[in-house]
Amino acid sequence: MDVSVVIITYNQENYIRETLMSIIKQDIDFSMEIIIGDDCSKDHTRDIINSIDQKYPGYIKKIFNKKNLGVIKNYFNAVRMAQGRYIMVCGGDDYWLMGKMKTQYDFMESHQDIGMCYGKVKVFDDYLSKMRKHTIGSSREKREDLIFSNGIPACTSCFKRSLIEEYINDINPEAKDWLMEDYPFWIWLSNHTKLAFIDQELAVYRYIKNSLSHQDSLDKLERFENSIYEIQSFYSYQEEKEKLRKQHISRLFNLYNRYGNRKKYQLLAIKESDLCNKIIGYIPLLFKIRQLLLISMIKCHER
Repeated sequence: MDVSVVIITYNQENYIRETLMSIIKQDIDFSMEIIIGDDCSKDHTRDIINSIDQKYPGYIKKIFNKKNLGVIKNYFNAVRMAQGRYIMVCGGDDYWLMGKMKTQYDFMESHQDIGMCYGKVKVFDDYLSKMRKHTIGSSREKREDLIFSNGIPACTSCFKRSLIEEYINDINPEAKDWLMEDYPFWIWLSNHTKLAFIDQELAVYRYIKNSLSHQDSLDKLERFENSIYEIQSFYSYQEEKEKLRKQHISRLFNLYNRYGNRKKYQLLAIKESDLCNKIIGYIPLLFKIRQLLLISMIKCHER
């Protein structure tokens, strides 16, 4: 098997048909399989997958979870089913542009020293029902670039299966509390192989308000930001940690300000203020002085 396409779905009945057809209709001259991990969708996602499987037999391997596993476990369960030399990933609500698969397959075949390639995506705003003018995706081949910012659209990623198997054995990502399945892998890859940016639009990323990275909830967005910082801290060198911390604090300030949460904004401001840090630093000394004063008072009383 040459290529395994990994898709994970959850309640994506409005999008999964377009996703699958954009893959099945690709003009390719190599073997391909599509592995779908559905995480107990409550809508008609599975019915649509089954109907497409019947119409185009031989492409799809279905993993229909009996209980909801969450994004991370669902993703890695699907990855473990892959048989292709290369894995390409697509979200259950995104879709590929024609020529995407052949462009990346040919690139990987002619650049054996490259562990992963990726490209640009157009952005479709599902809320406004129109394509945005800007694209997402930029050159992030070096670890020092990736550690501070994730510029890799997951739905354009194409990597060697052997590398993600090595990553799973090395890091055991399912045991972590990370909310992202892809970003930690990108950083790990940058430490173990070469990455390549293809300066072409390869797919369409669908911006959906209720998706994990665009949750319209302060608490969920706060968790997401904290998870990003945890991932970055895990991979960072000592000399990068302070810059990452300041970047994280800045993002939290912006988040609290955007949602008008003055309480969280003020608490973070107090925590980060120099005066507060100095006072905290003096606490052990103040306790020591208090102890000395108490001892002195006891001795005076005994006299």
